[in-house]
Amino acid sequence: MSYVIREGKRYYKDDRTEMLSLDTATQEEADRREQRNNNYYEYIDNTNHRKRIALVLVLSLVVIFGIAKFYNVHHESKAKQFISQYMALHEEKADANEAMSSETDSQAEDNDNAKSDDYIMPDSASRYLELADIGNLDDNTLQMIIYEIYARHGHEFIVQKNMDYFKTKEWYTSIPGKTDLEIYSEFNEYERANVKFLKQQLKERKG
Repeated sequence: MSYVIREGKRYYKDDRTEMLSLDTATQEEADRREQRNNNYYEYIDNTNHRKRIALVLVLSLVVIFGIAKFYNVHHESKAKQFISQYMALHEEKADANEAMSSETDSQAEDNDNAKSDDYIMPDSASRYLELADIGNLDDNTLQMIIYEIYARHGHEFIVQKNMDYFKTKEWYTSIPGKTDLEIYSEFNEYERANVKFLKQQLKERKG
């Protein structure tokens, strides 16, 4: 609804039909009516403005939520991928270490067996020998065990057969000029006791 002034008179104009009707209201009433119309249109404009702002905010929240969700999914995927790679690498290292440890243990066991097989009495430097250890051994073997204890400390053999025998042992290293007294001073308590024990057994066997 709008107003039209014709020949000094104010008419109502229907905006849809464009029909005119004479406005009989006083000027004061017309001013109030116009003010109300202005307030109404201002209210409509404000309402539409608030609706537009609300729509923009909703769209902004939707966009932000979508971006956040995409980031979380992407970040979570990256994190899961990193964790999977780390665990796989860790398991590979663990398997490799276990395999290496098993191989090392096997080699150590083989070396221990080789060392044990390389000695007549491999533990003569770590325990006291007993009669049960030598009961089935002949006199020559008992003497070789004594030589073996000395050979561990670098005794230089003079008799050819002894030289030839100990040269075949990987652990043996001859130290020229080293006296038996020097070697005896290096013996631990087991070696000293076992040398004495073996010599005593040889003496008793000879009567």
